[in-house]
Amino acid sequence: MLSHTEQNWNAVAIHHNHGAVGLILLAQKLDRPSVVTPKLVLRCYNGHCFLAEALLPNMDSGRGFAPGKEEVEVAQVEKQLPNVKIAGK
Repeated sequence: MLSHTEQNWNAVAIHHNHGAVGLILLAQKLDRPSVVTPKLVLRCYNGHCFLAEALLPNMDSGRGFAPGKEEVEVAQVEKQLPNVKIAGK
């Protein structure tokens, strides 16, 4: 589950099913409008998927996530552009 507390947030907290925060990621504001149905956009390389964007309702815009160290390493090994997958409710 993703959460935020105000409209101009620059981090996303990902919670476990039991409500405890498992991970907090820094995010960049995107030039994409908010959406009615929450969506996560993932960059996938041969079965390894990484969070690229979070599009949430009641926000001024979506939020994007820069590739991390592990994603950069996987991308170098795969030597191909990622497939983009969209997950939503």
